[in-house]
Amino acid sequence: MSLSIGVLADQASQVAMLRQLVNLTPHRVCIGKSLSDFCFPVKEHVDLWVVCTEDCQHSAYDEFLDYIDETQTPVIYDDFEALNLSDKSIAAKTLLQKITSVMGADTVSEKARHVWVLGASAGGPDAVTKFLACLQSVPDHIAFIYAQHQTGAMVPSLAKSLQRHTMM
Repeated sequence: MSLSIGVLADQASQVAMLRQLVNLTPHRVCIGKSLSDFCFPVKEHVDLWVVCTEDCQHSAYDEFLDYIDETQTPVIYDDFEALNLSDKSIAAKTLLQKITSVMGADTVSEKARHVWVLGASAGGPDAVTKFLACLQSVPDHIAFIYAQHQTGAMVPSLAKSLQRHTMM
């Protein structure tokens, strides 16, 4: 399920950076404003706010606090400057983990952009296990479909073998 995320930051450049990070997750930014451009009431439905501000003295910040108290909308406050933003995928994964911890795992599911189909016959489990074990990590936005010709009685042992030899 894709969430509608509001972004609030001190500067427009921070808003743009946070917008980029949210766009690397399965969610979407429904409103993104700097404190100086922020005005109430907020017309968009916001499931979660991501806030990066040090200007707690700004009048819009007080209005924002009143708004989230009234709407009970969850907020992630963070200093994204502390992240290594040269690797946006790591920053986005960190943000996604925070969203998951606040909103729950069932609201966060990454959609696959690519599907890899692995098909095998009698000798397949060993070959597929070796193939998957060679992957250093599971590529982002990849879904695996594994089609194996075998009896139903073998499925539990195949699943255990895959879990033992891969991170899936």
